[in-house]
Amino acid sequence: DGMKVKMMLNNSTMDSSCSNFNALASEWVRVLDQGPGVLVVKNAFDRQNLERVSKVFDKIIEEERKTRKKSGDHFAKAGTNDRIWNSLEKHAVEDPESFVEYYNNPILAAVCKAWLGPHYQMTAQVNSSHPGSAAQDPHCDYHLGFRSNKECVQFP
Repeated sequence: DGMKVKMMLNNSTMDSSCSNFNALASEWVRVLDQGPGVLVVKNAFDRQNLERVSKVFDKIIEEERKTRKKSGDHFAKAGTNDRIWNSLEKHAVEDPESFVEYYNNPILAAVCKAWLGPHYQMTAQVNSSHPGSAAQDPHCDYHLGFRSNKECVQFP
């Protein structure tokens, strides 16, 4: 439950010196890597904020439908799906308050750090696959790059 997780992470440094974070991170990595591959934290986000963010994305999609020429993305035919490229910036510009509330979520930060390591960077795209269209294949846009061995051991 998100409320319990938030209590465990409260005043936490979310690093290897925090036993609460280590316990949660180890379980989350096990679930994602060796378990079902899906992690659900009930109540991790405020429902009103989620609804507000959804409305922001719906508005951006509607505006982009009016102004862009029909083009496909890298997995579906033109006009069959909706996609917001660089939704992170577009969301921040459209509604800064809901953006900050949404991405300043300690549970989101903790899960990202547990799975992606200490140097993760947030990015976001909105992909909405509609009935009858092609879905995007799951993938990860992430690599360790050039890091020292000391840094690499901090990654799952």
